[in-house]
Amino acid sequence: MTSGADRSLSRHWNERLLVETLAQGGDWRTSQLVSRTGLTAPTINHLLRRLAEKGWVEVVEPDTAEVDRGRGRPARVFRHLIPDAVTLGLDIGAHSVRAVTHRLDGSLVAHHEARVNEGTPHAVRHRALAEVIAHVTSGEDVWFTGIAVGGRLDEEGRVLTSVALPAWEGQRPVDLFADLL
Repeated sequence: MTSGADRSLSRHWNERLLVETLAQGGDWRTSQLVSRTGLTAPTINHLLRRLAEKGWVEVVEPDTAEVDRGRGRPARVFRHLIPDAVTLGLDIGAHSVRAVTHRLDGSLVAHHEARVNEGTPHAVRHRALAEVIAHVTSGEDVWFTGIAVGGRLDEEGRVLTSVALPAWEGQRPVDLFADLL
């Protein structure tokens, strides 16, 4: 029997801590990140490599004056980047479908809404959602999508009860619109 934290979850939280620290601005050396986060240098270096691959961190070239001093290899310096991507939020209701996109820094990019009726067939609601998604995501790299629906969901995302869309009870909205996500 093993004990301890889930390694994947620990990596996730360590990565988040590092991104939040880097996002405070400026250039950071590994030693500063170790001091600020409490993570070990090997952990920091591993996470920095992963974040650089994802486009969240860049390595800043050392100052030429620092290199010319000849005291060994200059310390690597890292800077936080915000990738050019968006999050997509969807609100699928009885009377309308809405979509909104935000940059990863939180700034609003676009929002759009299409009206539908309470008894609108699924195929028509699906087409309306496809249109609002296309309107707000044109040319954008979507990193995350969240869906809001009226009703109560179970752990697997199935609608347990919905006054607004009772035909969805027992179904997973993410499956109903999977081809759009």
